Amino acid sequence: MMRLHRILPLVATSTLFACGGSTQLFAEDDGSGRSGAGGAGDAGDGGAEPLSCELPVPGADFNFTIRNVGTRELSLSYECGATMPIFLQTPDGERGIGAGNAGFCEVPCDIVYDGYQNWGCSDCGPGYGDALPPGEETTITWDRRYYVDHTAPAGCSRNEDGNNCSLGLPARAGEVTSGRLEICTDEQANGYCWGGDVEVVPFTIDLNADSLVIEVQ
Repeated sequence: MMRLHRILPLVATSTLFACGGSTQLFAEDDGSGRSGAGGAGDAGDGGAEPLSCELPVPGADFNFTIRNVGTRELSLSYECGATMPIFLQTPDGERGIGAGNAGFCEVPCDIVYDGYQNWGCSDCGPGYGDALPPGEETTITWDRRYYVDHTAPAGCSRNEDGNNCSLGLPARAGEVTSGRLEICTDEQANGYCWGGDVEVVPFTIDLNADSLVIEVQ
């Protein structure tokens, strides 16, 4: 049995811009029901939450192994590399596990908070994918974050524009217990799978474990 292994191409930086306690900027709700990018500090004027520039850190590796136990030629599509075919039911609704599942041009907030400006998408041609013939499997290594659309505050990115990004939030055991995988019935493993070629495979997940095998056919 052939084994393919894919590690999510998510950029994590070791340097974060810390906003001092005297900062006058305040976090706004990003639509995910969570204010700012990280934990809140002391309450400020009018009960607003002070801006935090710390991002949730990646968790321990979790491996999704997708195994073709049937007879059909299948494939998995990743668009430009960071849009994953795995979606989880989270406290913020259904969310994908890749930066491309949430935001503009697959740009994670990790690099935007480190000063990168998101000016648009590069051309990745046909994109990226994995063929999944009968009897084979591929593994997607995940850092236990799901993604929501977010705009980085200028006080954290140090840029006035180009601050749209995908914010990774921690998936916690007990809060996330189910999801779905999208497989493509088009055997051509490129970055895009359209319309009737997409099939959904539901699954349950235990985040106290470190891996899950999803069988498709």
